Amino acid sequence: MHFLNLLVTVLYMLYVQPLFVTGNNNIYPQPDHALCTGLPMHVVMIGIDGLTTDGLLRASTPVIDGLRKNGAWSMQVQPVQPTLSSPNWASLLTGVLPEVHGIYKNGWKAPDTGKTTSSNSGYELPVPSLFEILRRQHPHATTACFYQWQDLKRLIEPFAPGRFTHTGNESMTVNCAARYIKKHKPAFTFLHLDNVDHAGHIFGYGSKAYIEAIETTDALLNRIVAAVNKSGMAANTVFIITTDHGGIDHNHGGQTPEECNTPFIICGPGIKKGYAIQNSLQIYDIAPTVAKLLGLQPPAHWAGNPAMELFVNHGRLVAAP
Repeated sequence: MHFLNLLVTVLYMLYVQPLFVTGNNNIYPQPDHALCTGLPMHVVMIGIDGLTTDGLLRASTPVIDGLRKNGAWSMQVQPVQPTLSSPNWASLLTGVLPEVHGIYKNGWKAPDTGKTTSSNSGYELPVPSLFEILRRQHPHATTACFYQWQDLKRLIEPFAPGRFTHTGNESMTVNCAARYIKKHKPAFTFLHLDNVDHAGHIFGYGSKAYIEAIETTDALLNRIVAAVNKSGMAANTVFIITTDHGGIDHNHGGQTPEECNTPFIICGPGIKKGYAIQNSLQIYDIAPTVAKLLGLQPPAHWAGNPAMELFVNHGRLVAAP
């Protein structure tokens, strides 16, 4: 009996325990993406909070510039109003307007409790996020979210991403994401980075320190690109660089061009190269565009539409052999 118990313990340690990885506060099973999903693409979406069009064009950003040169881009993506983080990340991740998700400021009253949400609140949206839609349609797909701004956890279901990690530090966020991508090859990875917006609030959007923050963030993105290359999934990976709002002086929330014209860059197989997007693009069009990349059926309640003009031949994307 002692030998049998020992054998069971050894088998568990060898074959069962390695299937689990630790996220922020939860443990999730991580299936093999290649074996368990039929998704045609990997998508790595990087959200740089408070990234202005002017700041991006002024900064030295070789990584982002390379993606732009080899992909499609717009410098006039329109956020929802007001131009605050929670309403816009919510619209980006859910594909709906504030009238539907109910968020008009960074702290809002939850419909079930009537209490104002805080950084300690859990998921409070009445509609599913892109992560949840992907989980429902492809329950075995590996997904991950790595975020710097703590409040973002209120906008994504806690169990929808396979890995849901908050660090509070930009470099750590990037490093965690890079390690995970290299090992697990997620179908969908979302990174939220906050140092650029923080620099805008402290030093002013457009200040020297703000431009330097953009350049530092760009340099960190080399680690993500390298991780994708080392993972072996580069031929099937689409990168997206996006943001929630712009900024003016030391703040945002209004309707000035500096706050409302924001950058969006997408690069990868099936995407036009060096293409300036001609049609207007709303922040809530990003979720449908990601859904198109991943072969998902869009929910009927989405307000946005995929940006079809950026796709080569407007056709369904198929993974490279």
